[in-house]
Amino acid sequence: MSEGKPIGHVLDDVVAKDPDRTALIIAGERTSYGELDRAVNDAAAGLRAAGVSRGWHIPLVDDTSVLAVATLIGATYLGAATVLMNPRLTSGELGVLMEAAGTVSTGMVGK
Repeated sequence: MSEGKPIGHVLDDVVAKDPDRTALIIAGERTSYGELDRAVNDAAAGLRAAGVSRGWHIPLVDDTSVLAVATLIGATYLGAATVLMNPRLTSGELGVLMEAAGTVSTGMVGK
């Protein structure tokens, strides 16, 4: 991995050299670096289409999933940050966390 590379591009070197290498194992299912890279690009495109931009905080309420990892990394492509939240929390608890993190109940808010 090259120094100075934006965090959103941490996968680039591995994808270029060995896209079939296992990146994640979640619930016994393997995801290759190539598959994860495609998911990250899709997540970034979806966030961009939703209007996400630099400085945004995006609540991410999810147990471990490929989509959660892809969203977390994809957000960095746009200069946004994800705020990880436990899905086992109540809606009231999530609301308090979202407010404290600078997000809103609609899902996203700018800085």
